[in-house]
Amino acid sequence: MKTFLKQNGKKYFLVFNPMYSWSSEQNNQSVNINAKGEATLLGKRNLRTVTISSFYPKKKQSFADHKATMKPAEWVAAIEKMKREGAVWLHLLDVYAGYVTIESFTWAEQDGTGDIYFTLEMKEYWKPGLKKVQKKTSQKSKKADGSGRVKPTRNRAKTYKVKKGDCLSSIAKAQMAEPDWRKLYEVNRSVIGDNPNIVKAGQVLSIP
Repeated sequence: MKTFLKQNGKKYFLVFNPMYSWSSEQNNQSVNINAKGEATLLGKRNLRTVTISSFYPKKKQSFADHKATMKPAEWVAAIEKMKREGAVWLHLLDVYAGYVTIESFTWAEQDGTGDIYFTLEMKEYWKPGLKKVQKKTSQKSKKADGSGRVKPTRNRAKTYKVKKGDCLSSIAKAQMAEPDWRKLYEVNRSVIGDNPNIVKAGQVLSIP
């Protein structure tokens, strides 16, 4: 399987299949709860990063995985351009295929051959989509003159009444489109108090 980068419809093949390594972190939070001690709030997985290392030869190599189509200096310029312009499609052997961003690009000529040895550090990329919300209107909201124009209505703030066993993390996951217990706490700090780890049954929280 080949390894290549693709941007704006143009593919840039690695002449030699690279060495690669992955890094992945979990966005968990550690909190202290009175009378119970330390606890972990499970979070979402952070974007993974992949580091690949290889070299781009100045001269043709009979044992290459792919034919070199540009000079080493042109390869460096192409990578720098892709790094500046944003998301890049990465096809890494049969291991990964998807969009990434080039976070860092390190290269050097290590000997007198003119070959360029390089390391690319890339991060998974995805673009959040925005959902369209359709508002329904009833006939009662229309003006009596039959114009069909709708009177402006005020959006009611969403609230939630805390139940026994609730915590900010569980409430955020159940009630917020984009769960964020910190944002939930900041909005309701005057109700909850100075300790975000303690919410009491019966408290009414505003959901941002």
